[in-house]
Amino acid sequence: MHGDPNRQKKRGDVALRLVPNEEQEVTLHISLSDIEPQIWRRLQVSDAINLHELHLIIQGAFGWKNSHLHSFIVKQGEVYSSRAAAFDFDEAEEEGDSRSVQLRDLIHRQIKSFRYVYDMGDNWMHKIKIEQVQNKTREHLLPVCTDGARHGPPEDCGGSLGYEELLEALQDSHHPQHAEALRSLTQSFDPQQFNLRQANAQIKKMLDGNMR
Repeated sequence: MHGDPNRQKKRGDVALRLVPNEEQEVTLHISLSDIEPQIWRRLQVSDAINLHELHLIIQGAFGWKNSHLHSFIVKQGEVYSSRAAAFDFDEAEEEGDSRSVQLRDLIHRQIKSFRYVYDMGDNWMHKIKIEQVQNKTREHLLPVCTDGARHGPPEDCGGSLGYEELLEALQDSHHPQHAEALRSLTQSFDPQQFNLRQANAQIKKMLDGNMR
């Protein structure tokens, strides 16, 4: 049975420490906002990854398709996105290139949590907590999902409210939108299911296909 994030020992209460010039292992807890029960993933990554790479890792872990725009919101007025995406940049917004910022840059600044938004229409807001920074436990720090709960929502379902309505229609055979809800989902879709092996396979596939 997967661990409840609310029962986990609190992490990140002490100062985040980096060993200069040495790659370190970072534990991240990422959860979707405005959805209950919570949909979340726990990841272990290198502090040397940049925010664009983190975007791809999150995409794989939650089962997203990388088909919409995204941004990282570190704090008010500090936003990073992938310059390769089809953005119309407004210089006044000071939106930076996510490829130019490493996770270790945020750790060095003692940033312990920040946000990631995917699909500006559906507005899937993710809260990212930096739970732990430690010396490497593996020789090669390839990103890995170690835990999580619940299936990620399907793309283009209308955000958290639309997803809630979709689940209501799916669970009630008498709901007027029940048949449409069934048609919009794969036969294997189970909102309560989290498949750790599949999440890691999706992370690898996402990175392999988008790191050119």
